[in-house]
Amino acid sequence: MPFLKPPSPDEVFSRWVDGMSDDEVEELFARKDMPFDRSSVSAAEFVKEVDRKIAVFFMSKIETESVEAEKKESNYEGILKIKFYEFPGGKVPHELKLDSKVPVFGSLEKTECPDCAGAGYIECAKCEGKGSLTCSECGGSGELSCSECEGAKELTLTLTVLSGEEEVERELRVQCPACFGSGKVVCDRCGGLARLVCDDCRGEGKFPCKKCKGAGVLFTYNVSLPPISGKKAYLIYSKPEVDDALAEMLEEKVGQLEAVRVSSHEQLKRNDLEAMLGFYNKDVESKASRAKKILAELEKKADRRGETPLYPVYIFPMLRLDVETAKGKRIQLFAAGGGKNYTLITL
Repeated sequence: MPFLKPPSPDEVFSRWVDGMSDDEVEELFARKDMPFDRSSVSAAEFVKEVDRKIAVFFMSKIETESVEAEKKESNYEGILKIKFYEFPGGKVPHELKLDSKVPVFGSLEKTECPDCAGAGYIECAKCEGKGSLTCSECGGSGELSCSECEGAKELTLTLTVLSGEEEVERELRVQCPACFGSGKVVCDRCGGLARLVCDDCRGEGKFPCKKCKGAGVLFTYNVSLPPISGKKAYLIYSKPEVDDALAEMLEEKVGQLEAVRVSSHEQLKRNDLEAMLGFYNKDVESKASRAKKILAELEKKADRRGETPLYPVYIFPMLRLDVETAKGKRIQLFAAGGGKNYTLITL
């Protein structure tokens, strides 16, 4: 099978000029010092540089809704920090890319917190949720034995009495003034309440649940790709700004142009390409290797990205003419395709 023959620079330039009106040609190529003659406009005079390379072009199919969403969980504090997305009418914000995974508001659901069973709190283990503990000083009675009378309820007073010629001692019993004859006093630790505030929970009897932050609920939501459906063009040729413009043109005309067509990324190797193109150099090797890597990655991650490569892959002979007009304006003229079936693009 004969290899694909690219157009010549003279043919490309002539075809470009032929596609313009007389006024357009005169505006670009007329010189002030001589009368204008359209037939005198030639590639030899105005084409300053010619660059021969290849371009690799292919499409992919995008269906992100088929990609399984990732389920996430958060408490109410966490969701306040999240930027959620909605896609009314399937409209996707420009800031999102094909591989952007975003939280979807419509998937947000409340679920009962499993740690606190929806209560929002966990009972204090020390006081068992009561908020207080039995006073260890009085054993929960609120009273202590009176230290003044040692619980006897009264005091014995010893008086010195002169009886005749002798001094003798006489005893007199009185109600204990410290406990008022009860033998008991209020416990100075618990103040007679018999219980003390729990020092772990400070009397609350509970702690806020750490998992749900006291709300009793958690929130689940989906993180998924934006709902994108359609096709994406890939062009491996020069620079992004050039590739974007060329890809748009090629996407419209790809079926009408002559190109080497490859039905599997495994065919992007030297033997196959050299036979189809008629040559093989570093430019072909670099672009074929890059295309092969992208295609293999798309096939490998199709179920996670929602993007599947479409075959065939088109390899176009590319001719770039650097044109300088009579007024010194620089125009880049690209020819993509082979034989007579090629398209012209100017930048």
